[in-house]
Amino acid sequence: MKKLFLLFLFCSIFALGCSKDDNAANKALRMGTEQSDTGNFNAAVDTYTKALEQIKDNANLYVDRARAKIELGDLDGALDDINKGLEVNEEAWLYVERATVYNMKGETELALEDYKKASSLKPNIDFAKDSATDLETQPEEN
Repeated sequence: MKKLFLLFLFCSIFALGCSKDDNAANKALRMGTEQSDTGNFNAAVDTYTKALEQIKDNANLYVDRARAKIELGDLDGALDDINKGLEVNEEAWLYVERATVYNMKGETELALEDYKKASSLKPNIDFAKDSATDLETQPEEN
């Protein structure tokens, strides 16, 4: 019984010490996602912004805010957010996100670079490889 109590106490202390920011970030992510799902992108941006004022090291918050900004037509703002996410956590999926925005802006070379970077970081991302191939074989527009 004493061991069970000590285990519970340890887990509780660990959870309190490590998950405060994670819980706040997860709550903001859920709320922002619900707002985005109902088309309330301005509210989603506000939710993510308030969360990021408290938790500046969560790449998911930056990317989800970027996605809401894309829906509002703010591609430059979306790029800024994805770049901030990359500063926090340089992962392949963030390069795919940024490549997608570059592609939306017609910045094909930058998109291609990011799809290739994503593939080099995580070679099993077929979407990044396929997208890079598509951009490389795409005819040049005059």
